[in-house]
Amino acid sequence: PDELEIIRPYAFSGNTHLEMIVIPMNVKTIGDYSFSGCSNLKYVYYLGTTQPSANDNVFEGLSGLTLKVKNGYSFTIGSKETIPMTNMNQTGQVYYFIDEETGLMVFYGNGAPGSSSSWSSNGSYIKHIIFEQGITKIDPYLFANTNKNYPNIKNVRIGNSVTSIGDYAFEYCSSLTTITIGNSVTSIGFAAFRGCLLTT
Repeated sequence: PDELEIIRPYAFSGNTHLEMIVIPMNVKTIGDYSFSGCSNLKYVYYLGTTQPSANDNVFEGLSGLTLKVKNGYSFTIGSKETIPMTNMNQTGQVYYFIDEETGLMVFYGNGAPGSSSSWSSNGSYIKHIIFEQGITKIDPYLFANTNKNYPNIKNVRIGNSVTSIGDYAFEYCSSLTTITIGNSVTSIGFAAFRGCLLTT
């Protein structure tokens, strides 16, 4: 969630189901051994823009871990060096990236994402979408799957700064089963999730 600032010690320690995790932008402290023993964890994304407090044991025992941050930033988290996220783009005051390795797409900045024409050609890679704090609305038809551009979207997290979800925004995203909607959304448009198989 957007409000998360601290990941407590041992929070995910020993969880062998974790393969990817996204650490929200407001997290400032990552506790001791938070991810130790997560043997299948391969990708960690840190969305913050300041160095978090973390001891060397945060990722203890993990090999082959890739730790990514936004372009223009470089941190050491635990004993791991970060690398910049790939495929960074900008539309107005909104930035976004798509990581084709994991299917993660993140929007951040200020305002609304605008037209999907900028990324629809890469739509088949997208599995997980995050609208970070600062994004104010989700435009109509943004991920409408009428033309089968987005067959693999599984989950969406909408931050607390979003106030509206437009008409047909995720229509016919038939793989979409999980959505988390922030507490500022006051309007959900016509058929925004029609054809989705939402379970949570």
